[in-house]
Amino acid sequence: MLPTRYARPPDARAMAPGAFDCLSRLRAVCCAFLCLGLASACAVLPREPAPLDLVVPAQIPGMPDVRAITGGPDAAMKRDFLQSLHDESLDDFPADANGQRHYAALALSGGGAYGAFGAGFLKGWTDSGTRPVFKVVTGVSTGALTAPFAFLGARYDDMLHRFYTTTTTDDVLTRRSPLDALLRRDSLADATPLSVLLERYVTADLLAEVARAHRNGRRLYIGIRAAGPKPSEKQDAAG
Repeated sequence: MLPTRYARPPDARAMAPGAFDCLSRLRAVCCAFLCLGLASACAVLPREPAPLDLVVPAQIPGMPDVRAITGGPDAAMKRDFLQSLHDESLDDFPADANGQRHYAALALSGGGAYGAFGAGFLKGWTDSGTRPVFKVVTGVSTGALTAPFAFLGARYDDMLHRFYTTTTTDDVLTRRSPLDALLRRDSLADATPLSVLLERYVTADLLAEVARAHRNGRRLYIGIRAAGPKPSEKQDAAG
């Protein structure tokens, strides 16, 4: 009787070339996700937003009535506009032959980098010689960045041109790694460069000019989105 031979099972790598490597990579990926999940559980909790019923009535300390709700009657905004009529400069808004004054208002929308088109339009308007002194300028998003310069007039056209033609992504944000964002429960980008950029352009001298124009009866309003008292309602706030 011949001795029994026990056949050795074929090597797994020989059976399916590459299968062993794929399985190892899959295990590594699963292990990485498990570690990330455990690490995120130890991350700091996100900051709680302001209560909805306090968003609208919130005020800036020492600056009462600088925020108002648009889209409906607002007593603070009404008082402010009536005050602007009382304070306005006759040089900015001279009366016509019939004794009437005409007011120009400018509303600047959002659109990110497309705000460059608005800046170019303002420059062309200046070159045409027909650009008026605006009684009211308002802007939201990138329009909020343009609004102060448009409000102060053609002298700031070149600054607007530089802002929209030389600013790069690196001047606005710093990208974070997805792992860092996951651990911090934060955004994928850090907007600190944008703060530095705004400090470079929005100087104390510029704000002083805005204040002088305000005292002469002109108004600059910046629009923001704010949640109303009810979660289902949204309102626009201007300041």
